[in-house]
Amino acid sequence: MDAGVDAGTTWQFSIMSLSPAPANSGEIVGFGETDAGVWAASRNGRLYRSTGGAFMEQVVFSGQQPLDFEIAADGHMFFATTLRFFECAADCHLFASWTEHPINPTNLSLSTLCVIDSSHVLAIGGQGSGNDGVSFRWNGTSIASAPTTIGVTSPKGCFKGNDGEFYIPGTDGIVNYTPTQQSFTPQTSTTTNGWRGGGSVPGKDFICGSSNRVAQLAGGQWTDVYTPTANSGALNVIVGLSATEAFAFGGGFSSTGQAAYTYDGTTWRPLNPDVPAVLASGMSAFLASDGSIFVGGYDNTSNQYPVILRGRRR
Repeated sequence: MDAGVDAGTTWQFSIMSLSPAPANSGEIVGFGETDAGVWAASRNGRLYRSTGGAFMEQVVFSGQQPLDFEIAADGHMFFATTLRFFECAADCHLFASWTEHPINPTNLSLSTLCVIDSSHVLAIGGQGSGNDGVSFRWNGTSIASAPTTIGVTSPKGCFKGNDGEFYIPGTDGIVNYTPTQQSFTPQTSTTTNGWRGGGSVPGKDFICGSSNRVAQLAGGQWTDVYTPTANSGALNVIVGLSATEAFAFGGGFSSTGQAAYTYDGTTWRPLNPDVPAVLASGMSAFLASDGSIFVGGYDNTSNQYPVILRGRRR
């Protein structure tokens, strides 16, 4: 299936097999890559790996529901559940290689990870009735017992910008994290829009969120650059390939909503035709070293089983 043309290049998105076939609901929450292949984690507690073909189940974390999954440059793996932080330095296809680090504060719900390197990781979430954003830092040995307030509510997602800062979007704005100072600085956006994720291309940083909006950082402020008329749904993640090529993934609030959008260096627009309709909502995406794009989410059945698409240039 041709999934759109950008700058003269046609992309083909195909459905990847998960083995064994999923029997539990739960979207794909994150991807990463090591010398051993591309990895993916699902919210139903499964860790998968692909060496070019199907994603094969490696580990089952019984009773755990990962909310984000990331891999550092040296291969150290991390995932977070509501109140737990898990990490693995090597042999991560073995359950025994993973270490669990509980986080004690009450009224807490972790939602995302920010991986600077294997000894500098932030486990981020919301605390209290207002879902005030907080962060717990992993220092390579242990995770902080007390939270740091970050200045945004209901934080979701984290990505590295062009300036080396890390950006964390939330319901009422966005905050940037400076690793060298371990400091958070709230920023403003032109609309309060339930920001959910973002990504960068060379020279430009973007955030995305509900109503399928996209905003760009310019002059220290995030300004809307894409506001579709038919705006039922949400964008959750952006993958940048070059200054003139990027994709955003999300979905409508039904199985028929637009799931993918594209950027040509100037304009965002719906990808036409869209990615295969089996993907009800794209929740995570990853640019692999071979140039492939992996998109994860849940399918369009009532079971909401995990699904992975792979996009390749044709």
